[in-house]
Amino acid sequence: PLFGISGQYRLNHSNKLYAGWSQAYRPVIFADLIPATPLDQTDPDLKDAFGHNFEMGLKGELFNRLTYDLTFFQIIYKNRIGSLVLNDANGQSYVWKTNFGDSKTQGIELYAEYKIKETMKYRISVFAATSYFDGMYMRGTMKNGAVNADLTHNRLETVPKWIHRSGLQIGYR
Repeated sequence: PLFGISGQYRLNHSNKLYAGWSQAYRPVIFADLIPATPLDQTDPDLKDAFGHNFEMGLKGELFNRLTYDLTFFQIIYKNRIGSLVLNDANGQSYVWKTNFGDSKTQGIELYAEYKIKETMKYRISVFAATSYFDGMYMRGTMKNGAVNADLTHNRLETVPKWIHRSGLQIGYR
């Protein structure tokens, strides 16, 4: 069974501290087991992925106009499932789906929204959200030609260092 826990502490009527932890599970699914093309192969020892998510932060409102949320997060992902391009004995390339390591991604995100104008009929606000991610392999190997390359302490290939989003929101009624 999966388990999680969360809680919050109200600092005052508009600001709070919060934290949460939960287990994560990604089973091997049908699409992982059945090759999509004749050039795909699946590791017969493919295992389910699992891990946990943790976050804690401070969120609230200041001066009745500025809403904010500052969050620290961490994701542990074990038995990552991924695809590698390999060559067989005849030099033919194929895609090998397998478990190739454990990873940890941690970071921080700040979201802020400022209400420029708010009436009974409309609302205008601007927002910005910036996230920093540090995603690394904690353990893992990958075949690189004839050599098994150690992935430990390498950056995750699908995790950006920074993401920034901003915009203008206009609402009517």
